[in-house]
Order: sequence, then C-alpha cells, then structure tokens
Amino acid sequence: KEREDPSIIKHERIERIAKGSGCDPSDVRDLLNYYKKMKKMMKGSGGGRRMKALMKQFGM
Repeated sequence: KEREDPSIIKHERIERIAKGSGCDPSDVRDLLNYYKKMKKMMKGSGGGRRMKALMKQFGM
C-alpha cells in the first residue's frame, strides 16, 4: 500500500523508517518526494525513445 501511495505514510512512520535505516527523517521525506516525481514522470513519458533515454541516463 505505501509503495503505491507514499502520501499515506504518517510522520511517526517516517521517523521509524529513518531510525531503522540510520538516516534523518528529512532524508526519508526527500526520498519520498523524489519517488513521487519519478512516478509522475514515468506515467507522463509513455515509454518509447524518451523512456529509453531516461533509463540510459540513470544507468539502467
């Protein structure tokens, strides 16, 4: 559920994730924001050449 919709992750859960991974809660929030942006970008790209170029850019 959380992977499909990261907006449901509450403050306490972010703190617990940060503590368990040894980083700051702000790092977890940044990662979640990055995930949301990438998810939106992947939906909007629609595949094709643009998608291949993005994958190559990210080393995939």
